Amino acid sequence: MPEPPDESGSLSGAVHAAVARMNGHYSVRDVIAEMERAGYKFQAKNPRSAATTVLNKLVQRKRIALVSEGKGGQPSVYSNKT
Repeated sequence: MPEPPDESGSLSGAVHAAVARMNGHYSVRDVIAEMERAGYKFQAKNPRSAATTVLNKLVQRKRIALVSEGKGGQPSVYSNKT
């Protein structure tokens, strides 16, 4: 995965950094947990929605892959492109 832009402290930068540390398949919940472990403090009222927006942009830009789209209470699953 290409190096994320330097957006220190931004949501986008934090999602990029968390995704870069992920292995295998992961969901938005995994990304949020990794962000929180790294000390990121969410400003958004709905962290899942905010992080999902950034993940969807990464999929559109072909930086990560959408393995399966969420449905019926199941989260979308992503993976890093190799």
